[in-house]
Amino acid sequence: AAAQPSKDAAKGSSVAVEEVAWRDMERVPVWVWWDFPRGVPTGYRLNVRTWLRHIPADKFDLRLLNFSNIKKYIPDLPDAFYHLYPLAQSDFVRAAMIALHGGVYMDGDMLLRNDLDEVFKEIFKGTSEVIPYLWENQECRKSFSTNFMAGIKGNALSRGWLSRIYRMMSSKCPKKVQESNDGMYEYYDHNGCCYQPSGEPRQKCYVTFGEFGDRSAHTIMEELDRDPKQRRLRMSCISKWKGMAANASGSGGELLWKKLLPGPPEGYQGPIGPWSKVPRRDQQTEQCWRDGKADLRCTQSALYPVFFERHGYHLFNLMNNDLISGFSKEEELLNSGSVLAELYKLALDGEQPDPRLAQIHMKPSKVNEGDKAKNRMWGDTKQYKMPWLRT
Repeated sequence: AAAQPSKDAAKGSSVAVEEVAWRDMERVPVWVWWDFPRGVPTGYRLNVRTWLRHIPADKFDLRLLNFSNIKKYIPDLPDAFYHLYPLAQSDFVRAAMIALHGGVYMDGDMLLRNDLDEVFKEIFKGTSEVIPYLWENQECRKSFSTNFMAGIKGNALSRGWLSRIYRMMSSKCPKKVQESNDGMYEYYDHNGCCYQPSGEPRQKCYVTFGEFGDRSAHTIMEELDRDPKQRRLRMSCISKWKGMAANASGSGGELLWKKLLPGPPEGYQGPIGPWSKVPRRDQQTEQCWRDGKADLRCTQSALYPVFFERHGYHLFNLMNNDLISGFSKEEELLNSGSVLAELYKLALDGEQPDPRLAQIHMKPSKVNEGDKAKNRMWGDTKQYKMPWLRT
């Protein structure tokens, strides 16, 4: 049985927290939760190559975290951590690493397009303490995305966020929460707990979707800004035009897997109406092309301004893992004729041999015939997701 987290852990950590300017670090740590015991899917391997291309080795230290080394950085890690589902574990890690050590956190399904010292230059200058990013309809300080962010060690947001997670991890669940329910698919409730009403540890912690991630970060930020005694946190946000997610019609990452044409298809007359009115089958079969150097245009969802000038792109593993994992070789994905293939080529332009790549030891994951991207279908319409790969 898991032990109850310590009182120090419930407060945040027994590791001393001190505010240290990022620019005073010898090299800035870049933290990634990286747990692939069965091999690394092709999309993730290509992501790593974009990281090495845009994470200068003289300024940053890429640190891949998993179950074998996490306690090196969080010595008093609660046993409850091992009872979280993977998404909640990565949410915990992003809060903890910046609170306790500072640096950059990003999820493994991030493609980097620009150099990190440029992306987070406000922290280097000392004008910001924490920088998340925005996507459509988000507003800095009130709502923001935290799966790609940077912050100085011990900043008030990350510290409060981690403390909130620890409190939930040490709390008792309501009697109505079944032992088998981990909360991952509960999108509207707000709760997290790892103990039964009796005080015994649960086999599965109960954490509603996003509760350890953006939801807790937003809650803490609201509390900080509402407290008149609290020094105002120096926060800036990567704009929605530069952030890692496209606007609403492509915000689940499905846009990245569309076929990229050299130009508009013959007879193209423009989108048939608002995206919400486009039939599902037409949404799924739309095609795209570069409109000038920076923009992307698609047959149904229309124009994505400055799409090719974002700092990077979130592949949304939660929804697109079948395609991220659907290629046996990196060259297959690079030559897939998709929007994503074009982004990888742009991100890897100027790539040089990097000794860090060999040190990561990325054993490819096995891809069976039925699991290949060309055979993957939409569950609702039973259409192939990348039908052009079948010809």
